[in-house]
This record gives sequence, C-alpha cells and structure tokens, in this order.
Amino acid sequence: MVSKVTQLTGLAPLVDSAIQPNPRWLILGSMPSVSSLGQQQYYAHPQNHFWPITAELFDFAANQSYEARCLSLLKKGVILWDVIGSCQRQGSLDANIIKDSIRINDIPKLLSDFPTVQKIGCNGGMAQRLFTKHTLPQLDAQPLQIVPLTSSSPANAKFRLAQKVALWRESLLN
Repeated sequence: MVSKVTQLTGLAPLVDSAIQPNPRWLILGSMPSVSSLGQQQYYAHPQNHFWPITAELFDFAANQSYEARCLSLLKKGVILWDVIGSCQRQGSLDANIIKDSIRINDIPKLLSDFPTVQKIGCNGGMAQRLFTKHTLPQLDAQPLQIVPLTSSSPANAKFRLAQKVALWRESLLN
C-alpha cells in the first residue's frame, strides 16, 4: 500500500507550568510520525526509543501509561515539542517532508514563557538543522546550550538502545 502526501499538523507542546514552574530542558523532534499523530501522543511508535531513553535518564518506568510517562517528564523539568508545526509528508520519514510546506513552531515564544530552560536537545538531524536555520537566529542572548541528540527513531538502526542512552546522557545531562 502506497501512502499519499498528507497535510499534517503537529502536537501541542507538552508543558505545564503548574507541574513544572521552572523547566530546565526542551527536547525538540522534527514532526511526529503518522502513528503519533493518529494517537495524539509523542513518540507513539512502539519501536521508537524515545521513552526507554528518557525513562533511563530521568528515572521512571518506560512501560507505564502515556499520561504517567508525560507526568514523569514534566516533574523532571522536561518540555517536549517539535520544530515543525505543520507540513506535507508522505508516511512518517523526515526525508519525505516537502520542504516548501514546512511551517515552524513558535519556539522563541515558548522559551520566553519558560526562561528557566537551559538546554535544548534536538532529536535527530532534521530537528537540529531546522532549529539552527529557523529558530536560533530569532533567540535573544538567552544563555542556552543547544545539543544534537542521536535520533530515537526506529529508522536510526545504526545505534542500539544502550548506545542511544549513553549518547543522550552525555549530550543532555552533562
């Protein structure tokens, strides 16, 4: 079955000022997968390593409910969002995003609302490239550390889960 090019709108940021008044981290993906958008959940594809990685780094159970995992991240001071707010894409691969269709999320506004964010991790190459090109030039002199994160996607088969955990730990927590 061949999937067609579809107009996609991303998810709202996972942030809650009542739970996390002083978040420290912002993790940015590129654009949620078809599975994630269909379930309205970040990193919903069962083979994506995002939840096992973050569970290991932030000390919670990766197999708990989606709501509990989100709450765990919020309590640890992590915000989740994506660089792309909307785009056209066939399937779930970043490589299939039609570049002229990309609309970037207002990350500068999010950061101004949460000035305690100190580190931004870009999950995968496309998130890093788009953030650097479209968002970084808009940021004030806010003291932020921008770090690339090895993609948690199942398409990134170059690294095993343990390697991804080690790489994320080095980038995000050090």
